[in-house]
Parts: sequence; structure tokens; C-alpha cells
Amino acid sequence: MAGSADAEVYAVFLEEAREHLGRMEQGLLAMESQGESLEPETLHRVFRAAHTIKGTAGFFGLVDVTAVAHAMEGVLGALRERRLRATSGVAGALLEGFDALAAMLGEGSGAAADPSPLVETLRGLAGEAPPSAGPSAVRASVAPDEAAQAFAKTAQGIQRTPLGRGIQTFVRSQAGSQAHRLLHRIQRIDLIID
Repeated sequence: MAGSADAEVYAVFLEEAREHLGRMEQGLLAMESQGESLEPETLHRVFRAAHTIKGTAGFFGLVDVTAVAHAMEGVLGALRERRLRATSGVAGALLEGFDALAAMLGEGSGAAADPSPLVETLRGLAGEAPPSAGPSAVRASVAPDEAAQAFAKTAQGIQRTPLGRGIQTFVRSQAGSQAHRLLHRIQRIDLIID
């Protein structure tokens, strides 16, 4: 990233991602111990954490983070819709996803490995068709438009947070119509919320 404003925005993203990872870990550990008796609100909090990380990581072009969070979101969605049971195997796979996200975002104890096998496992649990083959296929499974849409959905109310204000500053500092369209989307969402 170029410039101190970019670095500041990214630092805010990492700080908020740590908070989301903390909520995610608590919920996943509860899922592991409680299984099917897990409260729907706990599952919803984990889903929202994965969704927010996915959308914001997409904004920063963190393709592997976006792919893992997207795959986790698919499993969590299947759990919420009761297409999948909260078994210890499902909780274990989601905890592996958490570990991968933590490593990729600098919070884990080890280096981030290629997420392709994990993404394929999670997609399989969610009942989604696996991508064709290889890491590039996994990365392609979250298209730039999809990441932008995810970010736009996540942006609901985001202008009221430090990250939202930082993103707005970042977008304003960028040249080109794409950045201006993103800012316009955020502003429209903010009007809808008010």
C-alpha cells in the first residue's frame, strides 16, 4: 500500500479483524463443546464475524483470507439453515478455518499455508461444488465482483466505525471511477440505514 493513510486504514482493519477473530473463536469453541444445542445467536455471531472479515478482506485484495472466510460462511450458512448438523467434525473444520484466518492475518502461531485444501473441505461440508482444481481455482471461486458485493453488504453502518471512516478516507484518496463508485455505494447504504 502506498502512503500512511493506506497503512492506517489497514491497521484499523487488522485491529477489527482481531476482534472478529476473538468472537469467532469463542463461538466455535462453544460449538465444539455444545454441538447441536448451540444457541442460534452464537452461530449468528460467528457467521457475522466470518462475513465481515470476508467483505473487508476482499476490499484489501486479500484473496486467500476472502476464500477461507467465504468457505466458512458457506458452512455456517448450512448450519443456520439446518442443512448441516453441528458435529465435532464440522466444528473441527471450522476451527481449522479460524486457525488459517488467524495465521493469514498475523494472529496465528504459524505461517499461513496454502488454503486450497481447507477451502475445498469447507465447501464440501457446505454442499457446494468444489472448484475445478488448484489454488488459482480456489482464488477464482471468490470473484472480484462478489468481493465488492460482500463489502457493500458489510458496509451497512460501517461509516459509524473507525474502520468505516478510514475506508472512506482511503477511497477519497484514490483516483479512478471504481473508488468513487465504492464511496457512492457506502453513502447510499448509509442513507438507507438512516
